[in-house]
Amino acid sequence: MDPMDGNFPHSPGACPACAAETRFVHAWVYRCLACGLEAACLSPGIGSSVGGLETLRRRNFNSILHALNDGLCGTRKRLLEIGCASGLFLEAAKPHGYSVIGIEPSDSSHEARAKNFEVLTEPFFEAAARYADDSFDIIVFNDVFEHLADPAGVLAECSRLLADDGRIVINLPVNGGILYSIARILRHVGLDGPYDRMWQKGFSSPHLFYYSDASLVRLLEKEIGFRLRLNARLRSTHLNGMWKRVSSGADNKFGALFTYMLASGFAIVEPLFPADIKFFIFEKKPA
Repeated sequence: MDPMDGNFPHSPGACPACAAETRFVHAWVYRCLACGLEAACLSPGIGSSVGGLETLRRRNFNSILHALNDGLCGTRKRLLEIGCASGLFLEAAKPHGYSVIGIEPSDSSHEARAKNFEVLTEPFFEAAARYADDSFDIIVFNDVFEHLADPAGVLAECSRLLADDGRIVINLPVNGGILYSIARILRHVGLDGPYDRMWQKGFSSPHLFYYSDASLVRLLEKEIGFRLRLNARLRSTHLNGMWKRVSSGADNKFGALFTYMLASGFAIVEPLFPADIKFFIFEKKPA
């Protein structure tokens, strides 16, 4: 069914990123007609980690840190990661001279604390209230921002916490990638499984948003007052841990095996296609 053929419900309201008109494109997903932001009518929650991603995440975290080390002026390196999970990024950042703190309300905070990291376990706004203005130079979201029910409110608090010229790093899936595009096509022919999985529908913490590049930049630059410094791709697949990842939460092992074979092949050719995961570095403009 074509989302523009008039058979879907009317707009659920203005776009959270640019305030333009939105339109339902699926029973529980709506899209901004101007900036391309997609949002889901799903319930937010605190998630548990998906297995098989450690190698991929370590590789991507190294790419992010390399970019930060090349582009961060001065010697201030007070870093806060929101949703630090078991502390993989904190582990990667510390040898680069960063002073690291995490916020993680899920049970995985125990793993990060066991590594001797300072980790606050309250929800974000409660944890952030502990810190004065200008307490950090870098705030990082790794696979977290797309799960936030109130991204603008969180960004406003991050702006308070950041020193002038501080950085916000956002690593997240985007809706212009090849895998998301394929899942969307399959949904139109009645195969909802890949699309539901891209949104993590049925998981404890589904994606609430799928940002386009334009919608994310609009949200941070126009609404919050940050300037984009870097937009770069990350890998979404890695052969190491692939089976554990695709079989996590799968009801049908034969379907999981088929997905594993496709994903393993895709991992080889992924750099040839539009990226499904990107990271963005934004700079806080001086007041």
